[in-house]
Amino acid sequence: MKHEIQSLATKQALADSLKQLLAKKSFSKITVTEIVENCGFNRKTFYYHFEDIYSLLRWMLEQDLLSVVDSNELTSDPEKVIRFALHYIKQNRQLLTCVINELGHDELRNFLYDDFSAPIRLVIQKAETETGRTLDDAYREHLTSFYTSGMTGMIVRVLLRKIPSEEEFIEDMITTFHVSLAALVQARGRRI
Repeated sequence: MKHEIQSLATKQALADSLKQLLAKKSFSKITVTEIVENCGFNRKTFYYHFEDIYSLLRWMLEQDLLSVVDSNELTSDPEKVIRFALHYIKQNRQLLTCVINELGHDELRNFLYDDFSAPIRLVIQKAETETGRTLDDAYREHLTSFYTSGMTGMIVRVLLRKIPSEEEFIEDMITTFHVSLAALVQARGRRI
C-alpha cells in the first residue's frame, strides 16, 4: 500500500512537470530529460513508471478526467452533464488541444468516452423512469454508446472552436437529449 501511494505521488509529480512544460512549449519539443529535471527525478524513475512521454500524457489525462468526474456527482440531468463537459474543456483546453495535436481526434474521443458514458447512461435511465417504460439492456447500451459518441464528438468540435456559441450549443444539446430520448424510449420501451 505504501509503495502504491509513493508510486502515485511520483507519477503525479512527473505529470505536473509535463503540465508546466506544456505551458511553455509544444509537446513534440519536450524531452524526458526536461520532465525529470523539472521535478528532481532521473530518467530511470521515469521509465520505471512510463513507457514514453505519450504514456505519461495518457495517464495524466486519465487522472484529470477521473478527478473531474469524482468531484462532480454523476447526474441524470442532461443539462448538468453538458455543462460539466464544457467546464472540463475550459479547465483543460491546453491539455486537450495537445492531445488532439499529438495523438489525434480519435484518441481524445477514446479518452473522453469512458468518463462520459456513465452520466449518459443515467440520463437514459431517467428518461425510462419519466416515460414509465424500460428498455432492454442491449438497446440501452446501444443508446449509451450512440449519445456518448455524439457528446464526445461535440466536445472535440467545441475544443476546436467549431461551435460558434456555447450557449446555443448547450440549448441545442439539451433539446436533443430531451426530445430524442423521450421519443426513443417511448417507441422502443416496454411498459413498467
